[in-house]
Amino acid sequence: MAVMAMANKMMWMVDVVMMMMMMMMIMILMVVVMIMIMMIMTIVIIMIMMIMIMMIMTIVIIMITMMMY
Repeated sequence: MAVMAMANKMMWMVDVVMMMMMMMMIMILMVVVMIMIMMIMTIVIIMIMMIMIMMIMTIVIIMITMMMY
């Protein structure tokens, strides 16, 4: 009986450890996904900024050309 109880306890411990490992894996995955999203967002923001700057430059050039005429 005692051996059975010990085995049950060991199994429970293994289950707990497995759960902890799963939780850790999920947490790590979440962190990785968050970092990926942040990187993508930064890239998108940089792209938008570049487009905005290009538009402003084109507008300025058009204004200068208009002034020249």
